Amino acid sequence: MKKHKHILIYVSLTLLLAGGCSSKYRLDRDEISRPAAWPYHHGDLASTGAVPDGRFSGKLDILWEFKSNDKPAGPLVIYNDRIVYPGTRHKIKFVDLMTGSKAGQFKSKGEAQTGLVMLDSLGYFAVGPRRSRLKCANFVTGRIIWQRPVKDAAEGSILVDNRLYVSSTEGVLMALDPYSGDLLWRFSASGLLKAPASFGAEKIFQPFDDGLLYALTPEGKELFHVELDAPLVSPVSIADLVYCADVAGNLYGIDPEDGRIRWRDHIDGPVWASVTVADGRLFVGHTGGELVALEAATGKTLWRYDADEAIVASAVVAGQYVVFGTMGGKVFSLRTADGTLVQERQLSGAVATTPITDGDRVFVATDKGIVTCFGETDDQLMQTTQRINPERQSE
Repeated sequence: MKKHKHILIYVSLTLLLAGGCSSKYRLDRDEISRPAAWPYHHGDLASTGAVPDGRFSGKLDILWEFKSNDKPAGPLVIYNDRIVYPGTRHKIKFVDLMTGSKAGQFKSKGEAQTGLVMLDSLGYFAVGPRRSRLKCANFVTGRIIWQRPVKDAAEGSILVDNRLYVSSTEGVLMALDPYSGDLLWRFSASGLLKAPASFGAEKIFQPFDDGLLYALTPEGKELFHVELDAPLVSPVSIADLVYCADVAGNLYGIDPEDGRIRWRDHIDGPVWASVTVADGRLFVGHTGGELVALEAATGKTLWRYDADEAIVASAVVAGQYVVFGTMGGKVFSLRTADGTLVQERQLSGAVATTPITDGDRVFVATDKGIVTCFGETDDQLMQTTQRINPERQSE
């Protein structure tokens, strides 16, 4: 009898732990429309990859680590006080920004390769490639309210003036009504789409893998296009000019009003990531292992930092520091002014996903399914903030 009692207690505890570990994320109504520091795939609509007014100190003290049992399937974003982590095991996970504890999850029923973008209580993500659906979920009720076919969506999507812009790798940019999913317009050209759209200077900019960059009105009218030297596989970044890099290592500063190329430069390796823009400087890494800083107005090289390992993810600027990771799992924090190394860390797994920041901390995910929060601690805070939150395998 005692044996059966012990078994019953064990089973009950296991179910309780499993239920708590896999709790469904629900959004409180008082959290709706709270501004987020990093709501899109590269920070903001213009894909600048920077929070330049943050208080990040440049130190890479580990505040916490969140261990998942799957690798990231798409870009990470910040919504309210949560990091949103789309995983390859068909779940979107919500992680507390301050502690690294798990705040719940949502079953995406496919790899959410676009990541997640939010409009009030509604969240949008596209899964693929097998199921290839764009879905809209109400995170107050926890239900899918509409879905439509989208063939193999590109990583990331944006929301501008109540239009949801989604790029499909088959070569189509779509604008959808975010409340109904109805198609507002679609734009296609000769190339394929490996990158999502960006928005700046009141225009939508969409790169294609045949080297063409298109500028459209938010209503879908083509304004101009620019023919560049090699395929474009990452989003453009927009500030005073439109900045982009092609896979051959060519960099461009393009006039957002007429598409005229104001300057071009070349760095010593293929570029697979977006250019990061902050305070009149550009930061871009290449697979040859260098992070290069350039003057945004002219393209003049300001400094180079040799990380000696391939860089495929975009850098992030937090305050006066630029942080980037390598395929060898190293993370570097440099001063934006001169490229001076502040600190270096070794992580487990490759950094193939762009780091994110709220301005005070930097969050880096690796292909081992680990998200690490970097910041600065003191001796009193170290014991309470440096923590590890492994997910139970019962998830």
